[in-house]
Order: sequence, then C-alpha cells, then structure tokens
Amino acid sequence: MKYYSVPALREVLKTLDFKKRWKILDEVGNNVNLFNNFKTDSNLLKGWIRYRFEPNIIEKFISLTETEVLSLLKRYGNVSEEGFMMIRSNPKVHIDRLLKYPEATHHIDYFNTRRAEMLPPNFKEADKG
Repeated sequence: MKYYSVPALREVLKTLDFKKRWKILDEVGNNVNLFNNFKTDSNLLKGWIRYRFEPNIIEKFISLTETEVLSLLKRYGNVSEEGFMMIRSNPKVHIDRLLKYPEATHHIDYFNTRRAEMLPPNFKEADKG
C-alpha cells in the first residue's frame, strides 16, 4: 500500500489500532490528492485522524468537501487542545466559521492567546470573578 511506502505516514498509521488503520485506508487510500497532501505534510494525516474519529465532529467533518477538509487541516489540524475542545463543543458553527474566515485573527489558538488583550480593560471572565 502506498501509505506504507512513505516513512512519515507509516509512522502515523503504526500508532493506531488495526481497525482504525484500515478504516482510514478504506476512506482515503484511493484519493490521490489527499495522499499527495499527506505525503507532503504528515501532520495533515494526524489532523485528519483527530477530526475524523472525534464523535462530536464526525458528522460535520465527513460532510465537508475535499477542498474544505484540506483547508481545515492546513490551518487547524494541529490546533491546541483548548482550540480543539472549542471546535468539538459546536463543530457545525465553529468549522463553518473557521473555513469562512482564514485570517490570523480568526485562528482559534491566536484568539485564545490574545483574548485578554482584545477584551475591554474592565472585563472580567465569569470563572475568575
């Protein structure tokens, strides 16, 4: 199989259990465009796995076009855990918004790290009083 001929992709796949590995290969194994993108950057495959197997995100993720999937993975495939949890909380809204606004200010990690600077000076977060 061609995925195993690329060392970086083979390493990503080796970390998964047998069932999950074959599910991935069944879904993307014959897609030349995805393979070429994954071969160029194995982090895209890691992101694909992360989004594809998250129960709250599966429905939205598989409804995306291939172009949208690649765009999402290139920008948010390796998003922080906090960013991923935000996406996971409401995938339809968050994924649509992330795809609609590619600018850095709409990158979920960028927003989370700069949030305090963007809020009004007297603003207090509810969990901090």
